[in-house]
Amino acid sequence: MATNGIKKPGSVLDHSGYLFNVYSKCKEYIVLRAGVLRIRSGPKESDLAVLYIFAVGTEVALLANSKLQIRCRVPHAQEYLFSAGSESEAEAWHDALRASMKAAEIKTRALLEQINSGSTMHKYNYSNSKRSRRFFWVQKDELRWGRAKTDTDSQNVNLKECLGIVYGPMTTTFQRCDHREDPDWACFSLLFTGRTLDLAVAGDLQIHAWLLGLQHLVSQHGVGSMPIMSEGEFYRRKIQYKLMACAHLNGYVLSRFLIMKVKEASSLTRGPGKASRGLGAGALVSGGPLAKPMEVFSLKKEKKDKKREKEGVDPEAAARIETLKSKVLELQATLRRRTAEAEGNEELLQRAKDGKLPSPSASEELSKELQEITLDVLSKRCKALEAQAQQLTESNEQMGPQAKDAGKSERSLKKLQAKLDECESRKRSLEQELGLASATMVQESGALTASSAATQVAQSRGQELQQRVRELEAQLKNPQEGQAHKAALENKKHDEAIARAEQEKLQLTQKLEALEQEHKRTQDAEKQLLERLSRCQK
Repeated sequence: MATNGIKKPGSVLDHSGYLFNVYSKCKEYIVLRAGVLRIRSGPKESDLAVLYIFAVGTEVALLANSKLQIRCRVPHAQEYLFSAGSESEAEAWHDALRASMKAAEIKTRALLEQINSGSTMHKYNYSNSKRSRRFFWVQKDELRWGRAKTDTDSQNVNLKECLGIVYGPMTTTFQRCDHREDPDWACFSLLFTGRTLDLAVAGDLQIHAWLLGLQHLVSQHGVGSMPIMSEGEFYRRKIQYKLMACAHLNGYVLSRFLIMKVKEASSLTRGPGKASRGLGAGALVSGGPLAKPMEVFSLKKEKKDKKREKEGVDPEAAARIETLKSKVLELQATLRRRTAEAEGNEELLQRAKDGKLPSPSASEELSKELQEITLDVLSKRCKALEAQAQQLTESNEQMGPQAKDAGKSERSLKKLQAKLDECESRKRSLEQELGLASATMVQESGALTASSAATQVAQSRGQELQQRVRELEAQLKNPQEGQAHKAALENKKHDEAIARAEQEKLQLTQKLEALEQEHKRTQDAEKQLLERLSRCQK
């Protein structure tokens, strides 16, 4: 195992080094900084996984055989089992993790105390995007606000129902504001099912306390699955919002503004009157060769962002980008042609100066004339090319957000089309089910008709038997001794026949009741299918 990083006083690096992952069966590089544990394949590789051990529900256990078990619940349940090279190394990792969790707990307790006491914030209304000044505070698991903390008509939301927190003016309520007075870095939104709570604070300390404190309370319940923002990520986002505000105030995009400020800083460092070329390309200093000087317009293609590759591009924007690319290629070809002409003219001037032309006086006049014309044409052409290149660069930067918005709109339309197709398929399936139910109902109606006919036959048969019984009873009244025994036997047979007929009648009655119940259930099912079909059509 490699030697772990040593914790220095005041350093943000808590611990780092290689550990063996028992689950993945490979050695991984672990970095612990400010309550965030990052898992990488190497020291300079990208993150394979990120664990927010400062969140609620994290468990760290030191097991036998130098093994370390880490369980994290936020943003989703994760479990890792690492094996260290020795017991002392495992104990060092365990102590570092516990110390980082304890430090994060102390910071979180201070943030919760601040938001429990409350502060004044601006609440943006969804209907008209206007803001109102209110006093906000946290009481148990509720975020409450009113004109004052003692206000009896205060409103509240349950933080257990919150799905997550978004930093910055990202919701529709903020986007609809034409002239928003609060800066981007002071805005955040709480997401609930079917609504948002859009707020803005008045200072750096307040946004730090409210955003991270509310994020801690929301993560305790685990309703949503949004990623957790660490303290380092929060500061990075806040600085980015402030730089974007400065750039937009000066009429630039962020990348252009940063390049301009870097150039100004480098010119101030060199001082007035000094050349801007530095030591030159390829110059060697301690630590290796110097990097190439930064150019305003590079002819090399930049690597596309992976996220932008996945997003769709509007056809008009794509056509305009292709036109700009072809224009750049034309400008490059023109620049190469002009460069070749300039080199030929320089060669001609050099020959004239060397006296290789037939007339010295003519060569001198020709050299002066050619030099003046060439320098004039080249300076004008270079200025025009620089201006066009700058315009193309700015147009390309401005087309980026438009292409991204067009891609988002196209994806939304695709989702709506998919939902519409799903509704159509459900409608067809319901129509099929309705057809099957109608056929079943017809069959059951036929069976019910047949059972009714059988019931009528059984009733007529019963009436005939009863008539026969009455006739036999009348015959039995005649005092004939010879026929008494015979009549008794016939009576017994008729009684048995009557019992069988009654039993058959009972069975047919039961079948009839069962068919009526089945018919009623079929009618109820048909009614439900019709209601579902009407809802789907709406």
